[in-house]
Amino acid sequence: EMDEEGQEQVSFIIAFALASGLLVREREDGTLTFLDALPITRSKVFFTKVLLGLSVIWLLPVIDFVLRTGVYLCARTSLETSPPWHLFFTGMVLTIVSTFVYFSLSLALSFLRKFALLVLGLLFSLYLLLTELQVPYIGLFNIFSLSKPVFLGQQWLFPTAKFFVQIGLAATCLGISFAAFNT
Repeated sequence: EMDEEGQEQVSFIIAFALASGLLVREREDGTLTFLDALPITRSKVFFTKVLLGLSVIWLLPVIDFVLRTGVYLCARTSLETSPPWHLFFTGMVLTIVSTFVYFSLSLALSFLRKFALLVLGLLFSLYLLLTELQVPYIGLFNIFSLSKPVFLGQQWLFPTAKFFVQIGLAATCLGISFAAFNT
């Protein structure tokens, strides 16, 4: 079985692969000019493609949730009165938000075309440098640690600050990709 960190990396790779050609190909293939002639706005095209891309990526955490729940229900003992639904749902929600962040970042980078991987590498290097310099709050920007569980007893501590910082990061990246798509 793949560990949690491996699943995060696979989710990131899938999100990056899907997002890298989702919007940029419209311009490169010349279909954007055709779509402009139809009675549909670029905003509708953008949001439709983004929602469809997200729905494909969100299949992974939902299927993982269903499988983990099924395994738990088959393996539980008579001493366990009720399943820990809050743990299952917290994990699924944080994983869905993580994939949203991966997808949004990848969409923003996709407009750099062949330089997307270079910029991604530079961003990771910058993050590692700032971590090494012990810059305060830099850990809030670690996109691979949002869904990593931190427990206090049997309570999963919800990473509220990291959650909102990364939602803001994802919204910013979506705004950048929206602006790039509409120009």
